Amino acid sequence: MAAWDTLAVRWNGARWAAVPGPGRGTFHEVCAVGPGAYWAVGTTALAERAGNISMVAHYADGHWQVGFEGVGPLSGVAAAAPDDVWAVGQDQDPGHVGGALILHYDGHAWAPTEALVVGQAWLSDVACAGPDNVWAVGTQQPQDGAFGPLILHFDGSAWATVEPPATAAPKGLSALITLPDGTAWAAGGFSTAGDTGYTIPLVMSTGGGH
Repeated sequence: MAAWDTLAVRWNGARWAAVPGPGRGTFHEVCAVGPGAYWAVGTTALAERAGNISMVAHYADGHWQVGFEGVGPLSGVAAAAPDDVWAVGQDQDPGHVGGALILHYDGHAWAPTEALVVGQAWLSDVACAGPDNVWAVGTQQPQDGAFGPLILHFDGSAWATVEPPATAAPKGLSALITLPDGTAWAAGGFSTAGDTGYTIPLVMSTGGGH
C-alpha cells in the first residue's frame, strides 16, 4: 500500500526550496503565527487505528513538532494571534455521523470546540479577522436534505450557523479569506438542475456582494 510523506516548501525571495516535513501524512493548509513560526494541518494514518487521523504540526527554529491526534482530516488553519489559532475539517469518529470538526489552540494545547451543525458536514477552510470575528465554511447535508453550503461564525464566545444567501444552490464552499476591514469572502461551486457534473463558481461576501 502506498504511503504519503508530508511536503513543505519555502520561498526565500528568490526561489522555492523544500523543507523537511514531519513524516507520514499530507498537509492541506498552512498559516504563519510569527517570524519563522507556522502551523500546518492535514491528515495522517496510524497502523493501530483505521481511517483518517488529524495532523497538526508546528514549525519553529527549523524543526517540526506534531501535536493533536483526532479522528478525521483537517483542511484549514488560521491564526488571530500566536495563542489563538483555529483548525477545521471533518470529525470521522465511526461512533456517529461525520460532522464539522473545529479545533482551537490557546497557546498551550489544541482542543475540540463544539459547533451545533445538523446532519453530515465537513469544513473546508477557516479565516480570522480578529479574536471575535472568525469564519469557517464547508458543506453540509441536513437529515433527509440536499448538500448545501455551510457557513459558521465565531463571535468570541461561541460558534453559530449563518444562513447562506438564497442564490447559494447545492454543493458547497471550499475557500475563505478575511480582509483588514473585517469583510469575509467565500468561494466554492454549485450544480444546476440536470447538469452533467460541472459546477458554477460561487462567490459570497459579508459586505453585501453576494
